Amino acid sequence: MTLNTAPSLDPTAEIASLDPQKDCERIAFLLTYQLFPHTIEKSLEYALFKTYAVPSISRILAAQVN
Repeated sequence: MTLNTAPSLDPTAEIASLDPQKDCERIAFLLTYQLFPHTIEKSLEYALFKTYAVPSISRILAAQVN
């Protein structure tokens, strides 16, 4: 299984069919996106904001526009 596949609305059946030892990353991915979708979205927004708010990166980006 790939980790970048979007989970279904109810991943219960998929989680039940997975091997806990072998597929632990997929299970964590499914549970995270099912239980904490807002937190995931906000953390990604914050990470992007923080990346582009760094003064040195802002200067580089501003120089590219001109």
